[in-house]
Amino acid sequence: TEAPVIDLCPADREVLTSGNGTDDCTGDVPNLVDEVLAHDNCTAFEDLIITQNPLAGTDFGAAHGDVQIVVITVTDEAGNSSTCEVTLTLIDDEDPWVDCSSILETNLGTNNDKCAHLVSGTDLDPDFGDNCHAVLTHDYFPAPHLWTLNGAILPLGETTVTWTATDDNGNTA
Repeated sequence: TEAPVIDLCPADREVLTSGNGTDDCTGDVPNLVDEVLAHDNCTAFEDLIITQNPLAGTDFGAAHGDVQIVVITVTDEAGNSSTCEVTLTLIDDEDPWVDCSSILETNLGTNNDKCAHLVSGTDLDPDFGDNCHAVLTHDYFPAPHLWTLNGAILPLGETTVTWTATDDNGNTA
């Protein structure tokens, strides 16, 4: 009638989004069964049944920092069981991307009878993305918004704008 004793439950750990490939915001639950040490008063270790739920290879998460609890169960030959839990935390280790090739017109004329160009619309904004979630900002601070050049007044001459995509884990491009 005695339940097995779990001597060593696998340690909590971080799981990287890149561990199951790229371009998604999930991680795979690792195989934790082989890390378990347990004993029982009647059943030899090699005869104990050790399982985990969810199973190894199961995808989890949808955002940086998501948590998955894995329940480890050790069962003896009499059907008595003990459990422990392992906390998995998803870490987004993949950089976002920024693509300025969609900005086709960069030789702009003046408009509105001023010696400047008033940006109207998003034609000067690049494409960007991330496997999880990212925001786009630029360093042209006279612009009314940090995520678009819409509404910015560009002076005569060359203006260099640096765009940065930053995801929830601080990865940048």
